[in-house]
Amino acid sequence: MGMAVGTGNGGLGYSSCSGAAAVCGNVTIPYPFGIEPGCYTDDWFAIGCNKTSAKPFLRSLGLEVLDISSVGTLRVNYPMSRKCPKGRRAKNNVSLASSPFVFSKLRNIFIAMSCDNLAYLLSNDSSNSSLTIGGCMSVCVNNTIQTHGSSC
Repeated sequence: MGMAVGTGNGGLGYSSCSGAAAVCGNVTIPYPFGIEPGCYTDDWFAIGCNKTSAKPFLRSLGLEVLDISSVGTLRVNYPMSRKCPKGRRAKNNVSLASSPFVFSKLRNIFIAMSCDNLAYLLSNDSSNSSLTIGGCMSVCVNNTIQTHGSSC
């Protein structure tokens, strides 16, 4: 599952190290991201390259990097929350709260799958810790999902 996050800087330039973007596998890593020390703007933008699988990952959050676009969007493989025991909430261990990254409003899709599920996103904003920012509910009749015009 991919997740798009914005860096807030618009377009990306070239690496300050060699004048060209680094590459890991089939992903081009332009500045402000980089692989080698001194080639990225700060530790949040450091990219590791797994030489065995040729897959880049964002070192600060441990997320596999799928793509870095020229318009300032980093697409990562974000972990999926799965079925939870009754009465418990699913939580991902990855938080963007103190990072320079934000979830893209335009490039993400939130999906709840299966019958009789309620899935929602809560804000991690310290000033309003219980603010629901989005959600989805699936309703089933005779094991068939009833959409009622919903995109859930």
